[in-house]
Amino acid sequence: MQPIDALIYPRWTVRVEPKVCAEEGLALAVDGGRILAVLPIAEAEKRFAPAVRHDRPNHVLMPGLVNAHCHAPMSLLRGLADDLPLERWLREHIWPAESRWVGPEFVADGTRLAIAEMLAGGITCFSDMYFHSDVIGEVAAEAGMRAVLGMIALDVPTAWAADADEYLRKGLELHDRLRSEPCSRRHLLRTRHTRSRTRP
Repeated sequence: MQPIDALIYPRWTVRVEPKVCAEEGLALAVDGGRILAVLPIAEAEKRFAPAVRHDRPNHVLMPGLVNAHCHAPMSLLRGLADDLPLERWLREHIWPAESRWVGPEFVADGTRLAIAEMLAGGITCFSDMYFHSDVIGEVAAEAGMRAVLGMIALDVPTAWAADADEYLRKGLELHDRLRSEPCSRRHLLRTRHTRSRTRP
């Protein structure tokens, strides 16, 4: 029998390959942080000797969900005048709050909170676009969370950059720095987003 880190026994296993289906009576074999096999329980118990057995009779095991659009650090701004029309909310509340509070420490704390909430909800990868993308990438890597970081370019100064040229320069520098990281820690900037705004 092959020694492995763990066997997980959920009530239901949701597969996505070769087709999407929910099945009972399956076990998941894990070793070294990698999935080795999804197989019938009887076969798993003949083939593997797990260090730990996780029985989950009331749970479903499924691939992680992906949050395709978020601004993770803004978790710290949740509830701030959230009952207003978008433009008024941005101009009168969000942009002034960002100007006053957003910096590397704010971004790190907000990202940690957002990651904790996402993991609790089954999200294992997120696509983000916000200031201090380097900090978001570092926090995601520390948490073992997959992230795709977007490049931002604005035509107004913020705590992150003074003008569009600096936004682009910082974004490209971050892309170049992270693309040489091992795949498990790579957080490449995949998209570019330009937003024009003028302060009231």
